Amino acid sequence: MYFPSGDERRWLEQGVLADARRLGVSDSLRGWNWGQPPLRPIYAAPLDASALESSICPTGRDLYLHGLGVMEGAAKGMVEGAVLKSVAARVVQEAKEAIYRRGLSGVDTLERRAAQAFRRVQRLRGSGCDETEVQLWSLRAFELRRVIERIIEAASCGGAHGSESIIAKALPISVGVEIDGRLLGLSSSITADAICWSEMTVSSIVFGGEPEPNRHRIAGLALALEGASGRAVDVGCVVSVRFVEGHVQVHRDYHLIGDEERQLFVERRDEQMRVVESGVDPGLPITCPRECGHFATCHPRVTWLPEPNEKRILANLPDLDAPEIAIGR
Repeated sequence: MYFPSGDERRWLEQGVLADARRLGVSDSLRGWNWGQPPLRPIYAAPLDASALESSICPTGRDLYLHGLGVMEGAAKGMVEGAVLKSVAARVVQEAKEAIYRRGLSGVDTLERRAAQAFRRVQRLRGSGCDETEVQLWSLRAFELRRVIERIIEAASCGGAHGSESIIAKALPISVGVEIDGRLLGLSSSITADAICWSEMTVSSIVFGGEPEPNRHRIAGLALALEGASGRAVDVGCVVSVRFVEGHVQVHRDYHLIGDEERQLFVERRDEQMRVVESGVDPGLPITCPRECGHFATCHPRVTWLPEPNEKRILANLPDLDAPEIAIGR
């Protein structure tokens, strides 16, 4: 899901990247200028919980509650999304490990694991199990096939013979990258779901959601990465994943991380830092996101009742370090 299709690559190269070269980004809004306005935080209180990942409340009341020590609940969508992200990231890690250990022969290992995941999906469908488990194994099978295809294509084009060359050409990404955001007033460890080093593209994955609300998070990640690395990050991608009748559908929203997106992030960051420093309750928004971990705190009379078997499934999702997945038996 991290890699563009042929059509998307053409759009990326001739559209978004061309716009980045033509329009450019104001130097004052590059992350390496974190010590100068407008990037320099105007409030002293850092965001203990990253504005990029933790705060989804329109008024920032979740940050206010966090500052009071009120613990978040584990919203259903957030738990499932975190597990699915881990599955996708683990496939990339497994693929790199297999190639490093066995070179191109590592594809055989990945083929066996893909076949295992596919058989698991076939057994689960129609068995009456929770749909979350089907989605988990469907995503694993889908990602394994995509990774295998990229490795085979990279090797067949020539110029990629050793393990390093194959990985650099087929899998030029890092997943679950932690970035130090303190230079921009954020937490010391904010996470980018994926960074593609060949195009310096930062990606964020959402399951069943819309891409637009996540663009400001992408802008914040880009600024933090620029501040830490000194390299320009002009392109972001929100990867929207849906499951239709058990099958994976992926939409990639490639976009320019321009001045407008960066300024919007800075304004939201400053507002959230103001909430934290003032200690004043900003109040409830007009509409509260049900996936917010503080929903029960703000709406104590509204009870969320889990669907049948939901607790069992969320408590018993396959362990990513279990031998069946780790070595594909």
